[in-house]
Amino acid sequence: MFARQTLPLLALAFAGVAALFPACDSKKGEVDLEKDQAIYLLLTTPGPEQYPAACAGAVAAGGACSVAASGSNASYLAAIAATFNIAASGSSESICLAYSEASAFVNVSPGARVCYFNCEATYWTNSQSSGGCSAANYAATLTAATTSISSCNARCLDQRTLFP
Repeated sequence: MFARQTLPLLALAFAGVAALFPACDSKKGEVDLEKDQAIYLLLTTPGPEQYPAACAGAVAAGGACSVAASGSNASYLAAIAATFNIAASGSSESICLAYSEASAFVNVSPGARVCYFNCEATYWTNSQSSGGCSAANYAATLTAATTSISSCNARCLDQRTLFP
């Protein structure tokens, strides 16, 4: 009985809300800012040209932390190889190419990739500054990396609503 009484009221409410949508668009003679907004977002959102530098920065920071702990970047490379199922060896360019072909990144926009790599670089840089890259602390730092970088990445993605 209750459902039969509320159904017409809900339909009326939805019809009223739908009628408001055309009122939200610019009227004739008013300045239409949608195009300006789209241009602004495209100019300020990270694009494909920023991805290589962001990735290289993350690889350098992660490698530096590993080198500080053990004298080699092998543990960092092994960790990213296992996490992303990639062949992580050689130069940062080859590692970033492997990242870009990893299943975790194949359908990810350049802007979202930049978010991830900026978070990774920040994590490793902060770890080095706080002593997390010492031989005694590196295992814990490496273990905490996935959770910390993922949390940062989620915050970054929440702040950016459009990626090219």
